[in-house]
Amino acid sequence: MLQRMIGNAVWMTIPALALATMVGCTGGGIPDVFTFTLPNGETVTVNADDGVQSLAGSVFELRDLDDIPFVDIVFDETGNLVRFENSTFTEAFIGDTVILDGNSHNAGIPLVTYTAEMFEFEVEADTEFAFHAIISASAPLVGVVASGTADADGVIDPETDTMSGTFVFEFTVPANLATQFGIPTDDLSGSIPYTAFRK
Repeated sequence: MLQRMIGNAVWMTIPALALATMVGCTGGGIPDVFTFTLPNGETVTVNADDGVQSLAGSVFELRDLDDIPFVDIVFDETGNLVRFENSTFTEAFIGDTVILDGNSHNAGIPLVTYTAEMFEFEVEADTEFAFHAIISASAPLVGVVASGTADADGVIDPETDTMSGTFVFEFTVPANLATQFGIPTDDLSGSIPYTAFRK
């Protein structure tokens, strides 16, 4: 279960991890370093560009329990998860593609830009992984339009070459801005058990 204490910048993520603590920030308040504390008390500091080499060059299509795709996750040649594609959970306020590089990009809504960053951690070599994304969208004069996180755990089945786990997302949109920008607020959070297939 995902729990967040926003004021203390501490996130409790997947069962394999105990804590993710913000250490530093890039522009726009997006952290560039996380320290993960494992259940055994061991800590691991993860930089935004560390990547997971065993997933380098991979693209996975995540499907829910009804076998309906809801997002593709794209890894670059260094194992960084650099992009969400065909994303249904960000479509309403950013669009169906989210670039996860810590830089500002135009969103699908006029005048709105967003910044997003991803952190990856290899819990167990080649088989078990954790992912944490932070996304913030804003517009001139009104400030933050939407902000939140997306977390997932993933375990690779070597026989089927599929990944399975739970994908959790939670975003907030001020009510007045939801009305102003036409953003529906009924699908801004969810927890989705998934199976992922390589593309």
